[in-house]
Amino acid sequence: SNISLSLAVLVTLLLQLLVIYHPSLQKVFSTTALKAQDLLLCIVLSCLVFLAVEVEKLWRRSKSQ
Repeated sequence: SNISLSLAVLVTLLLQLLVIYHPSLQKVFSTTALKAQDLLLCIVLSCLVFLAVEVEKLWRRSKSQ
């Protein structure tokens, strides 16, 4: 529901992908392109962290009631 936050997250994601995959930005930031497997692993691990935080929040809410 927070459009500004969603837009900021989307812009950040796009900028990170540019740094990883655009050849001239790779030189500036000394990065190399990720393989599809590596990118998928990053996505899965970040989702696990997100889920862990949400479970903790649910646990804390249920504990306080």
